[in-house]
Amino acid sequence: MPVIRPKPEDSLKAALFAIAFAGACPTTGVAQPVPLIVGSVRDEDGRPISGADVSLVDASGAVARTGVSDADGTFAIPGAAAVARVRIACIYCVTRSVALPPGGAGEPLIVIVVRFRALNDPGLSARDFSALPYRRPSDALGLLPYLVPNSAGGPYADTVSDRGLDLGRALVLDQGAPGYDLALGSNALATVPDRSLQSVAFAPASAAYRYGNYAGGGTFDLDDRGDPPGGLRADAGVDPGFAAYGVLGRFTPTLAASWDTDDGVSRQRGGLGYQTDFAGGVLRTGAVLWDQQPLGTPGGVAANGGTVDAAYATASRRYRTFVDASLSQSSFADGPTYGNASSSSSAAVVRFRLEHPGRITTEAGVVEARYTGNYGVPVASATPSSYVTPGSSPTPGSYPTPGSYRTAGSYPTPGSYPTPGSYPTPGSTPAAYDVAGRYGTDVVYVAAHGGDPRASFDAGVALTQVSIDVDRVQSSEHAIGPVPSISGRVSLGDGFALSASASNSFSLPTLAEVIARPHPPGSLIEQGSLLDAGLEYDDLRRVRLTTMVFDENLTGFDQRQTTGVGAAVTWQVVPRLSLRAWTLHDAADSQTQPVAYLPFAPLSLSRAVAWASYEVGGGLRLDAIVHRDLADGPLASSPAETDVDGDVVLPLARGIAATVGSSRSAGKRTFYAGLRLP
Repeated sequence: MPVIRPKPEDSLKAALFAIAFAGACPTTGVAQPVPLIVGSVRDEDGRPISGADVSLVDASGAVARTGVSDADGTFAIPGAAAVARVRIACIYCVTRSVALPPGGAGEPLIVIVVRFRALNDPGLSARDFSALPYRRPSDALGLLPYLVPNSAGGPYADTVSDRGLDLGRALVLDQGAPGYDLALGSNALATVPDRSLQSVAFAPASAAYRYGNYAGGGTFDLDDRGDPPGGLRADAGVDPGFAAYGVLGRFTPTLAASWDTDDGVSRQRGGLGYQTDFAGGVLRTGAVLWDQQPLGTPGGVAANGGTVDAAYATASRRYRTFVDASLSQSSFADGPTYGNASSSSSAAVVRFRLEHPGRITTEAGVVEARYTGNYGVPVASATPSSYVTPGSSPTPGSYPTPGSYRTAGSYPTPGSYPTPGSYPTPGSTPAAYDVAGRYGTDVVYVAAHGGDPRASFDAGVALTQVSIDVDRVQSSEHAIGPVPSISGRVSLGDGFALSASASNSFSLPTLAEVIARPHPPGSLIEQGSLLDAGLEYDDLRRVRLTTMVFDENLTGFDQRQTTGVGAAVTWQVVPRLSLRAWTLHDAADSQTQPVAYLPFAPLSLSRAVAWASYEVGGGLRLDAIVHRDLADGPLASSPAETDVDGDVVLPLARGIAATVGSSRSAGKRTFYAGLRLP
């Protein structure tokens, strides 16, 4: 989901020059031109603030004139001789008043205000990822309301999902294109070096129609272009690593690496972006290469890949046009611990968006993805006793008791099992049992969204084709059909708003799941439907409260109905101190047989998070985090576990800061110390 970012200083200079020039040039026939008060409103990161209320105040404190800052934060208001100060008020900001400089009108003002990031920013910034005490990005993302990191081990360890939907799976995009391990389900999030992520754009499960597959648990788009002006971070501790980001003219290079003893891998990632004016618009291109290698410890996963992306934006008097495209290629080799699994994926994404200011925005896109993989059944699953006798039904004791999971009539008929030649020779114990698979996804979608603060909507529909073909188990399925989604929000007045959505999604199982789990013919393709509703209160100053309920129904390979409820609060206690807290409770009724070495999807999930953050302009920052997790299911049940994590960023000199932190994950406490340079 690339976003075109023009250089802030260029647009600011051009706008202020144009405004000042227009106000300074007298008009023929006018004895005395009206002076203009011109300027720009920016936050402490230099980002423009649009929609800020600008008031010209006289010496007595009375408001003489008012105006509003435009999209690039600039304003121009006819002044008066009595104007003494300019007062700025905006949503989620500290109101600020500044005196006019000597000479009054004609001197451009640049007003810097304190913006409440916890309320204004929907996700985590590069500053958050580098400061928070978590090595892996999934744990950091799990601080945001209703996002649930996956606590399973192995190659699944670094995933995160929207409310635990779709069995905790989600679609991860790298610079706009998907990458996926068909054999075991790993994704691009697992390949990012520790604490180096720049930004992630999150789209909820209701936007799954845009990608057609694996997006039932939300979509997370990694973006290597971070906050200017870049910098260098180096860490030492349990797991060392470093990350460097730069802005060199129109180029933005990035480089990061980490050595993770817990996961048993080293991760390296490098990229280069370029932005320039082109054909009346802005063109941005980029390329990213990444590599992951085992460190010699059991469980290491080798992987590599790359992404190339381009985005173009232009605007006329009536319309704004955006076009972006991404191409990706990735491969995974999961090693003997995971049955010598390997896979490769390639994907192409093209999106077109047309905006009409103040009206409906339309969007269209095309997605094509191809996945191939091989999986070797581990020795423990390949012993002769684990197979049924060819032509016979399953041994009575080998399946769950009738009434639990699937009913007896839902199992395949005897003739649907693999042919005798596909089983190991009686009495032998093969090292692996190779299975090959080919998956495909093709999507064409259209979408529209629009409205105003009183009422808004987002609607879309995709024509989606998914296919799955798995050797050895003789499974081949194909489906094509519409995937609709609609959501809306209505203001109830006094800061309250009601929202609701209904959406559908497709998912396909991994090769490991296909082999390990009994399934009747025609059930490999999973379809999901989601209904949710929420109530929100926002005073547009310091407090936001949300509550939500949802119901998800999965049919096909996984058969499960999940209901949940959640609540969240964000409170800017004082200008420099914020508090974010939320809780989520899920309960599921599953008809699917669990498999011990596959990702753990609990039947009940409870998660609560409280995150306090203190940050001042000089660079000092403190984070204190408490989270409590409980997961129960047929494979594992754990008592509620409460962890306390924290970090400190301490400025040492101009642009140089030391970082220290500690966190506990999967029962292990880790510590780190690092250095950040400008």
